[in-house]
Amino acid sequence: MINDIAAKQNVNPDLTTVIPLILTSDKTHLFGSEKVKAQLLFLTIGNIFSAVRFVPNNCAFRLIALLPLLDSTIVT
Repeated sequence: MINDIAAKQNVNPDLTTVIPLILTSDKTHLFGSEKVKAQLLFLTIGNIFSAVRFVPNNCAFRLIALLPLLDSTIVT
């Protein structure tokens, strides 16, 4: 696969590196309220061992987006 990518980009395959990226999300309540919710989007590198990646103090995940979840009911 690396050779195919390098051939398409006209690059020496010995000098290329593929870095796997993992995106994950989590739904949470904001401000201690049951009404205000958000979807958090995190990014990490896939070649970090999962035993290291999932330890909270290692900071392997980075928050890249906080998407507010809107209420689906329409108030008239």
